[in-house]
Amino acid sequence: MIANRAMHATFLALLVSALRAEACSIRDLATEEEKFAQAKEVFLARIVRIEESAKPVRLGNTDIKAVQGTYKLVEVFKGEPKDNDTVVDFVFNPGNCSLGIMAGLHYVFFIRPENRLVLWVYGSRGYINLDGSVPKKDLARLRELGGKAAR
Repeated sequence: MIANRAMHATFLALLVSALRAEACSIRDLATEEEKFAQAKEVFLARIVRIEESAKPVRLGNTDIKAVQGTYKLVEVFKGEPKDNDTVVDFVFNPGNCSLGIMAGLHYVFFIRPENRLVLWVYGSRGYINLDGSVPKKDLARLRELGGKAAR
């Protein structure tokens, strides 16, 4: 009986982890170059304030709780974002495509023309340390893409 319960618990744990892995149902196989081209704005910013949105984001037939982040603009790679404007992210839940934006951290945001929703599948990403090798490489690549887009 104990072995049977353990087997059921293991099965449920595997099922839940598989569902979480597939919870981000947005499939975007575009390259970074394609995501950059699709974006209206691409920029580096520091989040200075987070608030729960009064209105959820509608994605397909589902309403998803959202947060609104106010940012301080650091560097622009494409478009004309405004300083002290806002972006929208889903309330963080493992596997829901959310960046989990937090005040005090830096992010590169890829803003699509249809909304200000910033999800990792659209190209947006966050950084804890801008002096790290990965952020430096990413920012250099975005500067290069921005230079190509400006021509």
